[in-house]
Amino acid sequence: MDKEKVFHMLYGLAEGIANMFGQNCETVVQEIENGKFCNVAIFNGHVSGREVMSTIGILGGVLELENIDFEKAKTGIMNQMVRHPSGKTIKSSSFPFVGEDYYYVLGINYDVTKLELMDSFIESFLSFDGDLFTTLNQKKENTMENLLDSCLSLTGADNRKLKKKERLALIRTLNEKNFFQMQKSVPSLSEKLNVSKYTIYKDLNEIGATDLGQ
Repeated sequence: MDKEKVFHMLYGLAEGIANMFGQNCETVVQEIENGKFCNVAIFNGHVSGREVMSTIGILGGVLELENIDFEKAKTGIMNQMVRHPSGKTIKSSSFPFVGEDYYYVLGINYDVTKLELMDSFIESFLSFDGDLFTTLNQKKENTMENLLDSCLSLTGADNRKLKKKERLALIRTLNEKNFFQMQKSVPSLSEKLNVSKYTIYKDLNEIGATDLGQ
């Protein structure tokens, strides 16, 4: 394929890619001649601020072979991050096309600045201090434990040596504070007092407690 046909092919590719991916996608066809790069075609040049026939590279300075690793450039450089002098973050790839009398490079540069900011926002937005179900259960357990300890302290006796009269008084106080509407309140109390759950249910029945959370 001769030089003119290659250029028209690359021109069409550059135009099509830019149209397909929108205004944030800059495509450029560069020609290397006499040791310098020249932008011979460009679409969505506002991404980097370049124009046709300029010699400015994506990094913002004049492109010259002596200033780059030409061996790497010859094989193509893909998916590179560019911090442009304008402050933009650009994702850049380049593809060389070399013939006997031509050396072209197709560059694709996508402005991902907004996406980068969005990524930071999404990461922040999707951070959580905890799982609501777990947090509520923990708070519930803590409240139940605190309430039980608080009421036990009022008895002034060892919670494992409460007489029935004292136990009934404790259960009556806990019932008034809606302790038994909490889940697992009876098992927790039976363990705390070292009595069976049956005993607690019997005591609750004796004081006429209803609406139990079990």
